[in-house]
Amino acid sequence: MRFRPLKGNVLEAKILRGVPKFVKSGRRRRGRMGLGLRYEAKVQGHLSQLFPGYVPGPWFRYRTDDAPARINYAQPDGLIIDIDRGQITICEMKYKHCADAYFQLVDKYLPLVSLFFNNSEKDLWKFATVEIVYWFDGTIAFPTKPCMRKDLKSVAPGELAVHICRP
Repeated sequence: MRFRPLKGNVLEAKILRGVPKFVKSGRRRRGRMGLGLRYEAKVQGHLSQLFPGYVPGPWFRYRTDDAPARINYAQPDGLIIDIDRGQITICEMKYKHCADAYFQLVDKYLPLVSLFFNNSEKDLWKFATVEIVYWFDGTIAFPTKPCMRKDLKSVAPGELAVHICRP
């Protein structure tokens, strides 16, 4: 896993229009990594059809107060932007339910996305987080009790939800 937690508070967050230059493309993955990436690709297609406001894999560039001169990058798996509800749902896709999803969603992506979209004094957006999985095992150690949701539209702001998706 290449997940690195945020160190310090986010000072600035910007969304990129494309992919950063350092990202290598065209690499094929095998084994468990390949299985997870193939699952993610299927779910990305499924969510793009379900939600007109779905943004697959946006890249963010950000700085923290821990090292203000250092530029960092992060990429949540997807954002469901629901203008009618004023809600942005941050999605993390995993083939199997795991604790890493919690730390990615709550400790990293939520501060970045909320700073980017609510960078004024008014909080215009509400934020929800969801781990989308193929397999869910309730015995996996998890920092909090996740809320199981059958429908992604029922994910509520402030909760960490788990949605089982088998497209």
